[in-house]
Amino acid sequence: MPVTTVDHAGSMTRRMGWRIAVGALVAELVPILALVGLVAAFGPAGQAQANAFAERLGRWVGPIGGAIMCFLGGWWVGRLRPSAGLIPGLALGTLAAGLDVTILVISAVPLEWLFLGSNVGRVIAGALGGAKAGRLNPEGSVPDGGGPETDPAH
Repeated sequence: MPVTTVDHAGSMTRRMGWRIAVGALVAELVPILALVGLVAAFGPAGQAQANAFAERLGRWVGPIGGAIMCFLGGWWVGRLRPSAGLIPGLALGTLAAGLDVTILVISAVPLEWLFLGSNVGRVIAGALGGAKAGRLNPEGSVPDGGGPETDPAH
C-alpha cells in the first residue's frame, strides 16, 4: 500500500503545481482584462486620451485586482491540502508577482514604488488566501491524517 500513498501524494503535488501556475496566470490576466473592459466602457474616445485614462486607472485596478485575485487563487490552491495552505498560496502570490515584474520589464516601464507595493501585496494576499483555506477546513489540517473516518469516537 505505500506505493498507493506515494502515487497519491505525487498526484496531489502535480495537481497543486498546475493549480499554482494556472492561478497565478489568472491572477494576472483578470485585472488586465478588467482594465481593458473599464477603459472600453468608460474611457474617452480618442486613442491618446484612452491611453492616459488607462494608465491612471491601471494604478488602481492592477494592484487591487491583483491582490484580490491572488487571495482567491491562494484559497483555491490551499484547498487541496489545507494543512499546508499557506505555502501553496505563498507560491501562487510569488509566481503572480514574478509574472507582473516580467510584464513590466518587457514593457520597459520605469520602476515605481507602486509596483513594489503591488507585488508585495500579491505575495501576501496569496499567502493569506492559502492560510484561509486551512482555517475553513480544519479537518484537512490534522497532521496524522486522522479525522472522522479514522477516529472511533465519531
